[in-house]
Amino acid sequence: MKRLLLFTGLITIAFFLLLAFINPYAPVAKYEEKNEHGISGAIEWWMSVRVNDQTGELDLASMHEAYDAVNSMSSNRSMGIQWEEMGPDNIGGRTRSILFDKNNQGVIFAGAVSGGLWKSTNNGLSWGKVNDLFESLTISTIAQASNGDIYFGTGEAFYSFGLNNPTGFSAFGFPGRGIFKSTDGGNTFTQLTATIPATGNSTTEDWAYVSRLATSPTDANKIYASTNKGLRISSDGGTTWTNAVGPILSYSWDVKTGSDGYVHAVVGNKYYRSTTPDGNSFEVRSGLGGFPNSGIGRIELEVAPSNASYVYAICINSASEDLQGVFKSTDGGTNWTLIGPGGSASFNPPGQQGTYDICVGALPTDPDVIYFGGQLSMWKYTPTLGWFSVSNWLGEFFDPDIYIHADMHAIEFNPFNPSEMYVGCDGGLFRSGNADDIYPIFSDVNRNFNVTQFYSVAAAATGEVIGGTQDNGTNYIDFLGNTTMAAKEIQGGDGGFCEIGKVNPNAFFAGLPAGTVTRSSSKGGGFNLFYDDRIDASGDGGIDEGADWLTPFALWEQPDTGRAFYILGAGGVGGNSGHMWLTTGAMNFSVDPDWFRFPLTSGWVTCVAFSKDGDHAYAGTSNGFLYRYSNLLAVDEAGKFSYPSISSTAAAWNAVDSGIVVSSVQVAPGRYLRWIAVDPTNANNVVVTAARYGNDENIWRSTNALESTMTFTDLTDNLPKMPVWTAVVDIENPNRIIIGTDYGIYARDLGNADGWTEENGGMARVPVLEIKQVPYYGKPYLYIGTYGRGIFRSGSLVGIDESASIINNAMLFPNPVHEQANLRIVLAKAGLVEINIYSLKGDLVLKLDEKNLAAGESNILINTSKLTPGSYLVNAKSGSSVFNQKMVVIK
Repeated sequence: MKRLLLFTGLITIAFFLLLAFINPYAPVAKYEEKNEHGISGAIEWWMSVRVNDQTGELDLASMHEAYDAVNSMSSNRSMGIQWEEMGPDNIGGRTRSILFDKNNQGVIFAGAVSGGLWKSTNNGLSWGKVNDLFESLTISTIAQASNGDIYFGTGEAFYSFGLNNPTGFSAFGFPGRGIFKSTDGGNTFTQLTATIPATGNSTTEDWAYVSRLATSPTDANKIYASTNKGLRISSDGGTTWTNAVGPILSYSWDVKTGSDGYVHAVVGNKYYRSTTPDGNSFEVRSGLGGFPNSGIGRIELEVAPSNASYVYAICINSASEDLQGVFKSTDGGTNWTLIGPGGSASFNPPGQQGTYDICVGALPTDPDVIYFGGQLSMWKYTPTLGWFSVSNWLGEFFDPDIYIHADMHAIEFNPFNPSEMYVGCDGGLFRSGNADDIYPIFSDVNRNFNVTQFYSVAAAATGEVIGGTQDNGTNYIDFLGNTTMAAKEIQGGDGGFCEIGKVNPNAFFAGLPAGTVTRSSSKGGGFNLFYDDRIDASGDGGIDEGADWLTPFALWEQPDTGRAFYILGAGGVGGNSGHMWLTTGAMNFSVDPDWFRFPLTSGWVTCVAFSKDGDHAYAGTSNGFLYRYSNLLAVDEAGKFSYPSISSTAAAWNAVDSGIVVSSVQVAPGRYLRWIAVDPTNANNVVVTAARYGNDENIWRSTNALESTMTFTDLTDNLPKMPVWTAVVDIENPNRIIIGTDYGIYARDLGNADGWTEENGGMARVPVLEIKQVPYYGKPYLYIGTYGRGIFRSGSLVGIDESASIINNAMLFPNPVHEQANLRIVLAKAGLVEINIYSLKGDLVLKLDEKNLAAGESNILINTSKLTPGSYLVNAKSGSSVFNQKMVVIK
């Protein structure tokens, strides 16, 4: 159906004005943040927490040394922690590479930048991971040789501010481990030895970033690789590699081969073409035949599959990262015509981040037609119609047929069906089955494609979880979706830290970038800002003095009194000071609460935490200081969390005069403190961790944290020298400390001499940015947010295998229920089954006698006659297996 997308902008504006009129908390406000910040804030934050503390630069050598140290550690998991994947299985994540297997119809491969390699055998209807144990899960490119061999390259160099210096290189994405090859159709892969980055003193090791791979159309052994150290060529299937003759040894963005065998490449901001088909020698073509020669950053190439004489080049401005121009050649790259001029507000697909997100694909049935994906929309070009938009990043709200998630990175066409086009983007994978129509129809194809990048996680006592993600909003998994791992996006854009109320589990708190925090009284049904004019006098929704891109905050509640404290950290990033702010009214949704500013800190605040009793709050800073603020309960009881008048400024309230006692210690001079974990059984025991590479110490512990002079001892021991993103002190055994790192979970029991052990049972070695321990129906569970593989949980620290599910299947019927429900449950083996009914607030309302059931199918009757009408949660547990289903009782 033809859709006139010329009017998409007007339709979008009208639609969201209508939503805002009907509902003041409509999605338009939620998504403004994403458009405003783009990717630069995330890149800057990752740079700030991963650089070498001594040099201020990305230190690839230290990263590779940490990887080698991880591999050399014993594989024994002394605590035997086993992880259970929770999802989401419907959201996706940043995907830069797609490959249709040309020898097997319906088989597709997709590479995520921190979630690894995935495969579909049913043409994208569902996905499964190929191998979670690859040496690198940061995949940027996939290619297939003429004999069917498959290669993928690792390292994400496009996560960058651009390559402004032709002889330099600056990227802050995760480095890779070279190139991997499969000779059995993608079932197994082997790391190519010649491409393994060598650990050394250089900050630019060979093969740290492989951005593009291309293969010869006729020689199955001829492979081309765009790397951070130039264009490399192999003539023996990847066993050995040589430098291309001609280009300088600078970073290579792209390489493509045509059906005629000619090779087109980008090296050091210049366009090169091979002098012969399948050649090793290249000549620079920038500045010739109409191809631009100055002010260029990234260049993305495309050779039309139906006619190799048609070559396209998207050129990005090096300084502003917007579009310089789209160029077309019809004679194999000799002469070029500008078909898409830059410098226009109405046509600038990459926005201001062309290094990060551009892709181009030529229609297989017509070499004159191309698609151009960028930041917010997919554009199409035909010689007769020119340029027009065919997608809208907000289309999910008014026309799903035109929706593709923002930030596009890959376009691929199905060789068995040239009308079928796949798009890889920050929202995973999207498909069109009619790409040869003027206006294609799009839909997402993310089923089981769990590569979502989480910054945080929070859990309710009944097991539901929320988490903030990179560019996929704040996700909520409540077990009530199409699958138990399906998530709802309850707030858009880039997510941050999250909290769920314990006294009121309907209360959700969610962060947005750089100082904006929101709350919801209805489990994400609508989020609102809740700053006053002391913390946000400008009224823009942020903290006036600034804040870290991932703004730290924490919630403390006292169940028997309903008292609650909420703290967050502030301070201009890059500056020398900051503050911690506190409000006592976060759980009162009827008003915007007063905020109280604590004394100045050295460095901006990077992490915060409470003691279990709420009497002490802690703040860590970018200068390595830890601050403790004590006597909070007495100050609150005395009514001293108050201002002398409504018009009082933040400075009118004095924390020390109010009775708060401030203590501080510089745990690690100049270090970026990343996490504070307080022992829930003894507030004297506090663990502090730090970010960044190039340091011998990254985690410390104090056993006198409540004294006026706190002291900390290094706990790094045998832990590889890498950032420690998060930590928790086990409530069941305070000697046990569990941490999250770039390579997953590690743990240590201070009661023995084993040191740190890897505890990644059931999950990949992916970065873990937050870990929390939360009671799940009374039993302490660990929850983790991973940066690339979603959310996981574990119910035991003693080796219970939660992945070996006892409950194979269960179903509750009828539902809604009048007087009696039937729970049909299928067990893999005989065992005890415990069944409880909870209110949606988490209160136990009905407990059934424990059942000893045989393997196979059993039916259990649930009498609901004594339950009042409403919604409940049915919870069945057998061993480590858990089944939850919402039940509606009617009369």
